[in-house]
Amino acid sequence: MPDLKNTIRGWWNKPGIALLSGALMWCAFSPLNIWPLAWVAPGILMWLIAHSKRARSAMLYAALHAAALYGIGVEWMRAIDDGPYIGLVLLETILFSLFGLATGAVLPKIGNHYRPVVFAAAWVCFEWARSTGTYAFPWFLTSTVFSHPMALPWLQAADVMGAWGVSAAAVFISGCLVHAAMTRRFKPAILAVGLITAQGILGLLSIASWSTRTLDSDYPGRTFGVLVQGNEDRGLDRGSALQKYSDITAERIREFNKEFADGVDPASPETNPNAAPNPRVVDFVLWPEGTVPITQSDLPVFSTMSKAWNTTLITGLGEHRQNGDVGNVIRAFSPDGHIGDAYSKRQLVPFGEFFPLRQYLDPLFEKYGVNYPNYTPGQRIGVVSAGGVKLGLGICYETAFGYISRDSVNAGATALAYVTSDQTYDGTIEQKQHFDTAVVRAIEVRRQMVRASSTGLTGIVQASGSVEKNPYGGSAALLPAMKPGALDVVIEPIKDITFYTRFGDWFVWCCWGVCLAAIGGVVARRKHRK
Repeated sequence: MPDLKNTIRGWWNKPGIALLSGALMWCAFSPLNIWPLAWVAPGILMWLIAHSKRARSAMLYAALHAAALYGIGVEWMRAIDDGPYIGLVLLETILFSLFGLATGAVLPKIGNHYRPVVFAAAWVCFEWARSTGTYAFPWFLTSTVFSHPMALPWLQAADVMGAWGVSAAAVFISGCLVHAAMTRRFKPAILAVGLITAQGILGLLSIASWSTRTLDSDYPGRTFGVLVQGNEDRGLDRGSALQKYSDITAERIREFNKEFADGVDPASPETNPNAAPNPRVVDFVLWPEGTVPITQSDLPVFSTMSKAWNTTLITGLGEHRQNGDVGNVIRAFSPDGHIGDAYSKRQLVPFGEFFPLRQYLDPLFEKYGVNYPNYTPGQRIGVVSAGGVKLGLGICYETAFGYISRDSVNAGATALAYVTSDQTYDGTIEQKQHFDTAVVRAIEVRRQMVRASSTGLTGIVQASGSVEKNPYGGSAALLPAMKPGALDVVIEPIKDITFYTRFGDWFVWCCWGVCLAAIGGVVARRKHRK
């Protein structure tokens, strides 16, 4: 009987610890932001998997870790309905169980000192796989934890290794610390603390370097912009929404001109469409994603505004084309009224902007308000000139994908401009979790990023990852969420090309090499024993 009790107690303890590891991992992200837990939680899961006697046990532990992480972390999905929320949690649980199956076949069969390295490499490969392809959902990637202001030194390595290297370092450290705690050995702990210290010192030096890169006040490339947050109601008709954004923009440009151009009052296109161009004080205006749904015949309305304000108007639009396609796009309207080519969103949101098997599942999708055709993904990279910078464009979900910003910079972008609309999740932590990914992207390519959101968060991220206005101009770093307003920003062109920008996901391929070497070692050892 005691053996049976111990067996039952042990079986329940380990699943409970697996759930705890997932809950601790969630605590590391927004809203709690207890980011040092990223140096603990993955290592707990590694220890559980490494000491699993059966593959199904490893699958169970990884699945429970995911159930806790996503069950708590994406609770904001319930703003749509309980069905999509449960479906997403189940999907991530299944994916993590497969990760547990794969690592459970290797970790128990290799030496203790190899496990942190192999587990960290496998973790990165798994994060990369979840972030790749049409149905990618790169939420809760470990690197995002370090977007917190206090954790930025440990995120600076992203400009060399990408987000993947930051994740690998955190998971390796957690593996060493948990291994040291469970075996009471000091060497793994010393290694982990040494890596934390070295990474932190180098990161502080990197932040200091990028924070002091200010230019002379008369530098010709310095560019002034206005980011507009309308906070419009979801049911607002397109004419009223357009009027709201136009009013906020016109008022801010009027204030700018009074401050910097001896009181010259810009004519609003609503009151005087034929007015002469105003003195250019604002180089660009950025409106959020899908400001209004339009047809291509509506584009001259925006062209009239940009001409009257004598600025480049960059706005997200839901564009209904003559051939029946629907696109989530960004268009730039130049000061002379020229209508630029559309940048169409390349990475669409699965089950948000496209739905598989429409011919069979449309009745189900319609229950959730899906009364529009699948969006058409774009193919070209978006870069637009405004003032003295070239802005690399991205839309909403694309902030979570490093290849979008990397492609823009390789195409000549000297700053980044992203637009988004998180109206579906107004008032939830999704808005902050989404914004955190922008910090990672800014560091990876070392570009300032401006971000306009319909309801928040609208702001500017520096090339060092800090969310703060530039010392030589701008009104603030962030607009308050859920309030209309305009944010003044000053950005400057950066032409440096980071190692990550040039060579992309090279670190991921190194991690695949480590995983293959570990598998090869296990197979060779098994053959040798036979």
